[in-house]
Amino acid sequence: MKHLLVCIAMFFAIGLVSACDIFGTKDFKNQSIGLKGYNISDIYANNTYTIAAPTSTNSFNYIFRSNNNGLSWNSVDSIHVVASSSHPGIINSHEVNIAYVKFISDGSYLFAGIGGEYSAGLYVSTDNGKTWARSDSSFAENINCFTKIGKTIFAGTSHGVFLSSNYGTNWNAAGLNDAVTGLTMIRDTLFAATAGNGLFCSNNNGVSWNKVYDGNFGFEGGVLTTGDNVLIGASSPIGKDTVGGVLVSSDLGKNWRHSNSGLADNNVNVLHSYGSYILAGTSSGVYVSKNDGSSWSFLSNGSPNDSLPVFSFSTNDSYLFVGTNNGIWRYPLSKLN
Repeated sequence: MKHLLVCIAMFFAIGLVSACDIFGTKDFKNQSIGLKGYNISDIYANNTYTIAAPTSTNSFNYIFRSNNNGLSWNSVDSIHVVASSSHPGIINSHEVNIAYVKFISDGSYLFAGIGGEYSAGLYVSTDNGKTWARSDSSFAENINCFTKIGKTIFAGTSHGVFLSSNYGTNWNAAGLNDAVTGLTMIRDTLFAATAGNGLFCSNNNGVSWNKVYDGNFGFEGGVLTTGDNVLIGASSPIGKDTVGGVLVSSDLGKNWRHSNSGLADNNVNVLHSYGSYILAGTSSGVYVSKNDGSSWSFLSNGSPNDSLPVFSFSTNDSYLFVGTNNGIWRYPLSKLN
């Protein structure tokens, strides 16, 4: 009998470990892996919740949420898709493939911009990502990125920039006809990176735009401002310039320079800033700069997973969360010092 009880206990322990492999985490020194098997398109973290958006695997398009810094995860809501005349059989999220989700927060509102073959647009949550509602059903653009100027939210889409001044209830076009892959602002100047047509800026909330960099890159790595610098993450370089990596301007886009010292991988998918640190997610892991992007060092987390392709970042007061093509790992911010 005692032997039987031990076997039963071992059976449940093995089952628990297996469940953690799928929905929870494994600890490798300074990091934790969660949501294994998922390509994480974006992460939003505060000190209470961590919210992750995996790329759909055809079977579900759920938002996942953790209340313990990624130690365990729950699927909290699916993104529902309305049937259309062109795809009448598409009636819910279990039947579509959503390519990506991008988050932005504005006070008690959390916005999720989605993009995919059959569905696009914006969803809003007012309960920390537990439930989501479609906002402005007429706004059906593939959303690649967000930024804010005051209470105005800007969305970079496959057909230019759109803005909303009423928490996403209504959206209006704000110029550009290019696929916009990154948005940021500095000193009331709005910058928009595009997928192959350079970098633009606007000084009037998108009423008019000027091209400030005509590089031969698909700027899928987005654009970031820190201090007086504007940084671009160059991914998939095309044409004559195949250097890629990170480009920096210290004069609001008038002049640019490559800043790749120590950056062994010049295919940059995402940029993120935390305090005085800048992080670059590349096709082979994370690089960190402590000097405004002048030089970079590889951020090894001490695990076999530290060289995975990186597509998203988020931080709270304790951790850096990194979204890869095989789940999430986290890094204590105290280790950056």
